[in-house]
Amino acid sequence: MIVAVTTLFHDYEPRLAYVDTEALDPNDYIDGIFLQSLQEGKDWISLDASNWEEEPDKFPRGDDVDLSGGYLVERPDKFDRAIIFRISFE
Repeated sequence: MIVAVTTLFHDYEPRLAYVDTEALDPNDYIDGIFLQSLQEGKDWISLDASNWEEEPDKFPRGDDVDLSGGYLVERPDKFDRAIIFRISFE
């Protein structure tokens, strides 16, 4: 499934990207939350990453608190879903 994702970090401008969900790891904490939210039909996700430094099991990529991959280089001709992904460090 191709998903248009608007990522909102608390201190950055919103970022629009396209993600191929087949490339995500359901065992990864962030990817798993993302995939579960899609399955539940949610239009937005809010991820609390305020203590990311203290939880390396959840955030193994250090300060790169984001999906593990799946980002498409070019905008696809069509996508299946759109979702807002808010990541808060506050």
